[in-house]
Amino acid sequence: DDDPPPSEVQAALAAATDADRAALPLPAHLVLASAWGARVLVVTKDDWDTWRAGVMKIENATYEDGRRETEEELYDMLAVEGGLGLIAVRRTDGGHQVTGYAFGGPASHFKADGPREDALASETFYSSNITVHPAARGSGLGMRLKRAQVAAVRKRGFAFMSGRNRVGHTLDMGRVNRAFGSYVAERFRGNQYGDL
Repeated sequence: DDDPPPSEVQAALAAATDADRAALPLPAHLVLASAWGARVLVVTKDDWDTWRAGVMKIENATYEDGRRETEEELYDMLAVEGGLGLIAVRRTDGGHQVTGYAFGGPASHFKADGPREDALASETFYSSNITVHPAARGSGLGMRLKRAQVAAVRKRGFAFMSGRNRVGHTLDMGRVNRAFGSYVAERFRGNQYGDL
């Protein structure tokens, strides 16, 4: 990564003359946003170790014990044919920070209520997790991850995409999903996550 650290970009913009700013390819505030902003990357099983700790930090900060995926479960989503992992990564002066992720795979790979009963499981991508770090929520990052996931799933040839949202606990994610045309196909009764 040959780009200067975000703090250097910020300092250079502060010191820039009006002529320097006029010569930029984007307005100065967009140059700065790009330097500090997150980008969405594909994660593979081969680079999982690079990003694992950042993903697991968000997983542990977001989900209670009965709903957390293990490192092995997330890795399996990357390793299965048709599996997909995306991460949102933000540059920091000290390197990079994972700020969100989206994982999933063929519905036939999953044992949870919903995907396991899907009559079209071989044609359906199951979006298992889209999660944004608590400090980055409300920034549009969930929408960016879902947009990237939908595009990647289409390119992989899946005819359908499904997912689950825990009723009453995932209102923001429900709005993101509805923005891409999702609807409630089935509602599962009872506590699928154990005694929360």
